[in-house]
Amino acid sequence: MRKTQVRVLVSLAVVSVAAAAGLYTSAGLAPERLRWEVERLLRRATGSPVSMDSLRLVVGFPIHLEARHLRLWDGGLTVDRATARIDAFSVLTGRPRLGRLTLNGAHLRIRRDWRDDALAWSPRPFARLAERADDEHPEPLLKPLHGIEATVRFLLSRSRIADTLQVQDSHVSYTHDFSDAGGGIETLWFAGMDGVLRHSRLRGDASLFTAARLLAIDGPRGSVEWEGTRSRDGVMRISMAATELELATLVPYLNEGRRESRLNGRLSGVADYATATPGEGRLGLDLVVRDRHGAEVIPAARV
Repeated sequence: MRKTQVRVLVSLAVVSVAAAAGLYTSAGLAPERLRWEVERLLRRATGSPVSMDSLRLVVGFPIHLEARHLRLWDGGLTVDRATARIDAFSVLTGRPRLGRLTLNGAHLRIRRDWRDDALAWSPRPFARLAERADDEHPEPLLKPLHGIEATVRFLLSRSRIADTLQVQDSHVSYTHDFSDAGGGIETLWFAGMDGVLRHSRLRGDASLFTAARLLAIDGPRGSVEWEGTRSRDGVMRISMAATELELATLVPYLNEGRRESRLNGRLSGVADYATATPGEGRLGLDLVVRDRHGAEVIPAARV
């Protein structure tokens, strides 16, 4: 048994050294070629030109690339530092693949603008997701839920950049122009975001977890968490948890940009959603709403 383990470890070490040597030689002889290959990989995965201030290959165990100050989608996504771990076996097969990609200090800027009497979303991938959610569910009250469903389904459907994608200390800003409905411009920030998206090539399933603080222009609005899974047979489950979420934050998005509403209080609880088909599923709620003094405005309820 011990001899078998030793052989396995030695084999892995030989593979890693060989892959490292190959990458090291490639990087030493043609660093611009390596950079071009990485930019091509990201461009193919995101559909956007990619720029970065620097890229270096770190030869060790594991082998990884480190890039600084990336920019995609005309500034729609910026990343302070990205670390990419290369799958050693994929190098030996001649088709390098990222096993893990970690983004530190990423900022994704999502916008919904009204331009020339037409609705425009940016970056471009979110335009397709928004259109899909609108087509499936035109009912305004259901749009936020199905927007989340469409996004999570997109992320869990398949690996697009790396088998594992991790974000640390990152931010998502969401700017929504309601001028078409007589409202103003609203911006929310999902700040201090940490999360991980995993795709298993062996099991054929996927999982997602992310947590963030919700901020508005006038201060904190609570915290949120998302957890999602996709089984091998395509069944998807999403769990959305909120802690002390200010309900007034949701008013413009449920009321076409208008702030006139009696909706107030702080919501805490969990919403669970299971679906095998886009736009159709089973929703379970376990929620409570309290006022600023902690008294229950809407008692704890399960649906």
